[in-house]
Amino acid sequence: MAIRYFKILFVASVSLLCLFYAAQNVANLEACYQAFAYVLGAVDHQVYTSSIVPAVTSPAVVWAVLAVVILLETAAGLLAARGTWDLWVARKAPAETFNGAKTYALVGCGVGILVWQGLF
Repeated sequence: MAIRYFKILFVASVSLLCLFYAAQNVANLEACYQAFAYVLGAVDHQVYTSSIVPAVTSPAVVWAVLAVVILLETAAGLLAARGTWDLWVARKAPAETFNGAKTYALVGCGVGILVWQGLF
């Protein structure tokens, strides 16, 4: 039974982390934009001066990428929050029911991983 509570706490912490990062990005939007523009623009790349990915300098593209990241962080947080609730409701149910309640938790955690490991 303790393992179920750890799973619920894990998914809840992923939800809070995703929502916190999304809120931080929105609260510091201009600084966030500058960071994205710096990275996407390949500024100051001294060690790897040639990249297989071209530098992105268009403000519209940088804003679009930033918007996608914030939307995906928010989606991951909300999906994981729903997953947390579903797991909490099923915490005393049989294993089959509890396992079936993991859908939103897995999707939310998966989206979070894709954002931070795939996009970054």
